Amino acid sequence: MREGKFSSKKQTCVMAAAAAMGLLVFFLLVWMVRVDRQETRETILDISDIYLAEMADQMAGHFDTTLNSQFVRVSSITANLTAADLESVETLQFFIQDRSVKNGYAFVALLTDSGDYFTAEGHFAADDRMAGAKALLEGQEKYLEVNNALTGNQMILLSTGIPTIMFGEYRLVAAVVGMYPSYLGERLSLYREGANAYGNIIDRDGNYIISHDGDDGAVGRNLFDYLEEQAEFDEGYASSMLRDKIGQGGTGVTAFTLDGVHKYLYYIPLSANDWYICVSMPYGKLDERIGELSSSMTRTAMTVILLTALSILGIALLYSMVIGQKNRLLAREKESTEQALKLAESASMAKSEFLSRMSHEIRTPLNGIIGMNHIAMHHLEDPERVSDCLNKIDMSSRHLLALLNDVLDMSKVESGKIELCPEKISMKMILEQMMVIASSQAADKNIAFHVESSVDDGLIVIGDSLRISQIISNLFSNAFKFTEAGGQVWFRIREEKVQDGMHWLHFEVEDNGCGIAPENLDKIFSPFEQEGSNVARKYGGTGLGLAITRRFVELMGGRIAVRSEPGRGSLFLLDIPFPEADGTGEIEACEQGGLPENEEMEEACLEQKEFAGKRVLIVEDNELNREITAEIVQAAGAWTDMAENGKIAVEKFTASPEGFYDYILMDILMPEMDGYEATKKIRALERSDAGKVPVFAMTANAFAEDVEKSRRAGMNAHISKPVSAGELYKQMKKFSAQ
Repeated sequence: MREGKFSSKKQTCVMAAAAAMGLLVFFLLVWMVRVDRQETRETILDISDIYLAEMADQMAGHFDTTLNSQFVRVSSITANLTAADLESVETLQFFIQDRSVKNGYAFVALLTDSGDYFTAEGHFAADDRMAGAKALLEGQEKYLEVNNALTGNQMILLSTGIPTIMFGEYRLVAAVVGMYPSYLGERLSLYREGANAYGNIIDRDGNYIISHDGDDGAVGRNLFDYLEEQAEFDEGYASSMLRDKIGQGGTGVTAFTLDGVHKYLYYIPLSANDWYICVSMPYGKLDERIGELSSSMTRTAMTVILLTALSILGIALLYSMVIGQKNRLLAREKESTEQALKLAESASMAKSEFLSRMSHEIRTPLNGIIGMNHIAMHHLEDPERVSDCLNKIDMSSRHLLALLNDVLDMSKVESGKIELCPEKISMKMILEQMMVIASSQAADKNIAFHVESSVDDGLIVIGDSLRISQIISNLFSNAFKFTEAGGQVWFRIREEKVQDGMHWLHFEVEDNGCGIAPENLDKIFSPFEQEGSNVARKYGGTGLGLAITRRFVELMGGRIAVRSEPGRGSLFLLDIPFPEADGTGEIEACEQGGLPENEEMEEACLEQKEFAGKRVLIVEDNELNREITAEIVQAAGAWTDMAENGKIAVEKFTASPEGFYDYILMDILMPEMDGYEATKKIRALERSDAGKVPVFAMTANAFAEDVEKSRRAGMNAHISKPVSAGELYKQMKKFSAQ
């Protein structure tokens, strides 16, 4: 009951408020109409001055432009005068007549320096009939006048100097052109049709010079006398005031009624001869223009008020709907935020777990390195024990490097910086080398390893041999890790189809190990994740191998899947397309990596002292790294020289005889001058060996963009730290023949 009363009272309040708003809007509109009418009358009076002044300024400006243009035409009237035109008085008269007709002039004369002038009618002695002639002879550049004496009709004369022309014993120094007022009037655009306004040009005495319609009958009349006789001036204005103001050179406006039409007249002086331009416009036209503007503004204001009122009412009605919608959005936003928080916490936990695993994985080989080093130092008298320690240090170092490479590969994949290195590859060669590695791993763990391949031994395709090997190696490592001794691992490969020049190869790696729970099948391909924490504790690993494998497969345009059952093993299936190679040309390893042959290369180079007699400049700021690199190079028979930074390296190379150094091993990040800058300076030296000596980058910067930057600096190869002796010997041998 109380709710009904409250709702009714609320409705009554809303209706009362709406009625009050309606009355307010009505009275506001009535008030606006009354104020608008009063303001319109006052506005017409205020705007008339501004409107007519602007129009008069435009006409005055147009007058000046037109007059200057006419003076230019007059000064160039003799531009086409030839020697033939100056042969006689008759030929000159013909030229003047021709100029007059072609230009529509009423009168043309050429003035001599003695005051005589030649016209189409003949040669006349100087007299007082042209004020402009006297002014020009006295040094004035140009002159404008109204003339009635030359032809009996009123003309406007424009006189200006011309380049001196000899005509017999006469010197022609100026040109005079006469125009009827109507001629200039047509070019001055004194009438504004849309505004029904027109202008007249008068002198200070009120005499007409040019009328708006070109009616020469108006010329000779007096504006002041005409208005005094015919017009009825508004209160505050008089013909005498108009006469005095113009006579004194002033500017202003006057209002009067002429022939039943109420008009405004605005007057402004011109720049020529103290002439005036008077612009006249009917009051009705100005009132019509301003009335239209006022009506438009009133309609706009009324529309705005009505729309505002409707908007306020609409806002009031929609307020509750908006609040309800806002509450629903807030609820959804809260839910979304909670989900995002859970995902963030999950990701944070996954990364924390990964860091924990990485700490354990890194410390394990690091402990081996430190421990074996400690044991070796305390058994220096026992070569056999020291050798065993060094072998175990080498194994632990390789394990540590593999962990680091996994993390770097994952970082490059996630940042989109990983790049494939396509090359011609033999699938048979890759498979044979992978089988050697897999067989060794299987034998170490007493696991039976089976291979089934139906791929043509001669198949050569385009692919990245390093990444293909990495994919298969990761799957083998995964299979051997989770299969107990006495178990079995199968590797199968076949060609599924050849389509659009692409060979689709199908790979399978199967084991009968511990298997994967169904709910964890998707998780194993995610970075930093393993099937469970017990997996990391029992089997080790970073949880990155399969994530990297999937990214590489997808980057090649392929797909990977897994089938598994706990306690019965896992089956990984790969389908990868390879473009068919054109021909069977030489198969080369890509520079970012290749098939594992570094150990064989290292042994061969050490046994044969492959680089005996070669001179190598090692540029490295770290003393320990210099010692290690020098030992590797010297072990293969080469002589070494050292430079602590790029600046010293450039100085040593510059001071050496041409061809002295056979190789330069260049670090990148060094004080004084880095490796890039040092290489550029060496390449820029004007000596025969500057562009030929092999320069190898030896740096911890191992990303693809670092390799490209080394090449742009002029380096021949990029060797990543820690330096592999076999890889270094391989590059040295490659460039020794060049």
